[in-house]
Amino acid sequence: AESGRLVLTNILMKQLKLDPLSTLYYIAPLSFCFIALAFLVFEFQSFPFERLLSIHFLGMLTINGIVAFTLNIAVVMLIGNTSALILTLAGIVKDLMLVFLSVAVFHTPVTQLQYLGYTVALMGLNLHKEYKKQVVEKPTEGTNSNVDPLPVSNQNTSNENTHSPSKADTAV
Repeated sequence: AESGRLVLTNILMKQLKLDPLSTLYYIAPLSFCFIALAFLVFEFQSFPFERLLSIHFLGMLTINGIVAFTLNIAVVMLIGNTSALILTLAGIVKDLMLVFLSVAVFHTPVTQLQYLGYTVALMGLNLHKEYKKQVVEKPTEGTNSNVDPLPVSNQNTSNENTHSPSKADTAV
């Protein structure tokens, strides 16, 4: 569900050129529908409806809503300035930092399989960094400078020898 939301957000912002608030205007109702469906199926029977009448609960719910709204705006702005992939990679870094901090502060045990998973995640981050570095670097003298290995974006540059993808290249 999260990957679908990120892809939809990326499409709305990049292809339809929507600003962060307009994107959230389209994403939030769809997200609410999926969350409400999950609530009805899994939590409705055990939900304490009597707590909804408490002022303390309503205050916490309001504060939680404001924080969630602010987080959604930040996520949409990040995707608008970078991409959904960068948000996902930043999430991996955040998760790794939380685990390492938990081990250092609370002495949480970590299994060999978890270490393997963190190693694979770090290798994936490094591979992505190296790939981006290769794509951004200028071609060497012995290669054909009229074609990029993979076009990164459709931004025009002042160099006439670089390839600017046409609408047919960027259509999905």
